[in-house]
Amino acid sequence: MIIIELYTYGKTSLVYQGTAIPKQWPDSFIAVMSQNEFHTLQQFCGFADHIMIDPAQIHYNKLETHFDYYLGTIILPKEEFIQEDEKFSFLIKPGRIIFIDHKQIVSTIIQKMTLENYWHEACMERFLYSFLDELTGDDIEVLESIKNRVARLEENMGKERNGQFNRDMISIRKRLLVLQNFYSLMIEISHELWENENQCFQENRLYLFKLFAERAERLRGDVQFIRDYSREVREMYQSTLDLKQNNIITVLTVVTAVFTPPILIAGWYGMNFTSMPEITWKFGYVYVIILSIVVTYLFYRELKRRNFL
Repeated sequence: MIIIELYTYGKTSLVYQGTAIPKQWPDSFIAVMSQNEFHTLQQFCGFADHIMIDPAQIHYNKLETHFDYYLGTIILPKEEFIQEDEKFSFLIKPGRIIFIDHKQIVSTIIQKMTLENYWHEACMERFLYSFLDELTGDDIEVLESIKNRVARLEENMGKERNGQFNRDMISIRKRLLVLQNFYSLMIEISHELWENENQCFQENRLYLFKLFAERAERLRGDVQFIRDYSREVREMYQSTLDLKQNNIITVLTVVTAVFTPPILIAGWYGMNFTSMPEITWKFGYVYVIILSIVVTYLFYRELKRRNFL
């Protein structure tokens, strides 16, 4: 006997029915089941046999509109320390929402909603709005945390060691890209629900999906702001590196220029031609030393006068 986790709509909140066998299901319900349970019960739930749901085939967020139902998949943006994707599928028919929960993700969210969410009127549209809102509920704090990480990188610019700045910045920008893609696809899903092409929802409640779309758009705008901010910080860091490199090259160039005259003098007198009078002159050695010092000093003074030093 198959036993399914079931929720129904009370007056102002969800009502957890525990588990129920299919014959005891009401007309309107929210069911959470596994992949195998759905494949066994999909005809009873009012879905055709050809619907195949495979967790391995969930690669991005989407919502497919069919004749009398929606089929959707959602992958939550994972944290850096989480290795596996958190994903689930769902189907929507008039009065019925069925989640194919692969890792108890949906069960945890709905249980929290059952305890915390109270509405003016419990209904399918209100539940979907609140459920989608739960998926992005903590994202403002997440984005604020990412923005603070970028700010710390800006403050500590130049103090990092062994390329830590680049590693941190790459990690941040990858995370922002994942979030931006997630919000863009969630906007598409909410617009699809808002259009109500297969008449699954009541017209006077469609505004809830518009509200969520606007929230997701604001979050996407926040992500774009942080991406722009991180790009400016990265460009500033690159400019700092370029300036440091230019300073190093300038110092090396000046040092080379200052010591070029003594090198030229040493090379000149190192030829040891017999006709050179300084070779046999008893003050020749001291003369070359003084000449090198004087020429180097004059060259150094000229470079300083021209603000090369």
